[in-house]
Amino acid sequence: MSIGLGFDRDEFAGSSLVDMYFKVGGCLDDAYRVFNGLYNRDSVTWNVMISGFAQVGETDEVMRLFGEMRVDDRLSPNDFTFSSLLKCCGCLTEVEQIHGLVLKFRTETDIVIGSVLVDLQDVKPDQYALSSALKACVQIGGIETGVQVHTQMIKHGYQRDCFVASVLLNLYADFNGTGEAEKVFRRISDRDIVSWNSMMMGYAQMSEGSAISCIKLYRELRQSNNLKPDEATMLAVLKSCQSNLDLQVGLQIHNEIVQSGQTQKTVIANAVISMYSKCGELEDSRKAFDTMFCRDDISWSSIIGNYVQNGVDLEALRLCKEMLASGVPLTCFSLPLCITACSGLAAMDMGKQFHVFVTKYGFKGNIYVQSSMIDMYAKCGSMEDSVKAFSEQENPNVVVFNALITGFAQHGKAREAINTFEKIEKMEIIPNKSVF
Repeated sequence: MSIGLGFDRDEFAGSSLVDMYFKVGGCLDDAYRVFNGLYNRDSVTWNVMISGFAQVGETDEVMRLFGEMRVDDRLSPNDFTFSSLLKCCGCLTEVEQIHGLVLKFRTETDIVIGSVLVDLQDVKPDQYALSSALKACVQIGGIETGVQVHTQMIKHGYQRDCFVASVLLNLYADFNGTGEAEKVFRRISDRDIVSWNSMMMGYAQMSEGSAISCIKLYRELRQSNNLKPDEATMLAVLKSCQSNLDLQVGLQIHNEIVQSGQTQKTVIANAVISMYSKCGELEDSRKAFDTMFCRDDISWSSIIGNYVQNGVDLEALRLCKEMLASGVPLTCFSLPLCITACSGLAAMDMGKQFHVFVTKYGFKGNIYVQSSMIDMYAKCGSMEDSVKAFSEQENPNVVVFNALITGFAQHGKAREAINTFEKIEKMEIIPNKSVF
């Protein structure tokens, strides 16, 4: 009937026919006839074909269709496409190649990796395939899939393998699963410096007790005979220092960094500046900055941000001028900080100069730069300019809306603030607590 009425050439009906031919016993020739007769073939149609041939084990045909999909109809594969490709894998070592394509086309990696576990669970994976799967879970935040991969590790005897376990540590640490990360770490039979650093970075991300836990593990590492702390080790311990309560740990590690001669490394020096800033030590952070061998935009942004955070806005702007004179340009990190310093000084003329820079060098699309502009004009007393700055944002989000609402509130414009809030609701943007 479909053929008689011409529906076999319709992409929706045609896809259904193709799917039916595969399901009723692998009528490949009939499926191909319908597929080739379609006027328009979308990604659904191609995926039905690829999936059908994958189900009957026609690997060569699957790969040929995968190539033609992109060349003939210029369609990009999606998670369903990759799930079908994975069914053709003979072992998990082939997953790494598929994973590379997944990242290239930015598809739903968690679905793809989940398909690996479901479809290939009877094939023993090797350490490289497990590591690749775990890295994908880290990238997309797939903790549930990561737990499944962990199960596969245990099942196939890789829980003590340092190469795989180090990646698993990162996954658990990213989801505040420090307890699970510790268990994984202690089970590793031959720990290398990567596994030690992964565990320390996990501690560094804890909201409480990070510095104490991190420095204890650091001391344990120092007592080992065959391993020495490296750059990543120092960065993890410095990151763990999050408040003035952690200052003593920060001072200890900074002293060891000086003794080891690592202060000339820009990335280390930047971390030292950040550590002192978080611990509230403005003077020590400035000393670390002044003694740097080579400063980059992160160095300048860190020290400028420290002065802004402590309300020393004039010095922050002086440093901004010095940064530009040294040949380091304003970035999406340093620019909002300099604009915020103008807000603190009510220096609207200088703020307008930054606004010109924002327009000239294409920073209008950056929500943090734009929200700082809106806030600056409001604090300098010009809601008219604040509204204009808001209108320059093509796709405003809750951060930008919040800056405008706060400005209206500061100027006693309750009706305008309410109207703006109603706009947020109509756009289905979820307000945060700052809006209220």
